[in-house]
Amino acid sequence: MNLANSAATFTQAAFERKSAKTDPGQFDLALKDLETAIEIVQAEEGDHVAP
Repeated sequence: MNLANSAATFTQAAFERKSAKTDPGQFDLALKDLETAIEIVQAEEGDHVAP
C-alpha cells in the first residue's frame, strides 16, 4: 500500500459519515498503515542521503 492510499484510507476512517457503522479497529488499522508507510518513505530517503 502506498502513502497516498494509506492517507485516503485514514481520512475515510476518520471523517466518514457518523451514521455509517464502522468497526473502531478500522481507524486504528488505517493509522497503523499510514505510520508504516511514513516509516518506509523515511527509510528510503535515508538510503539516498549522501554521507
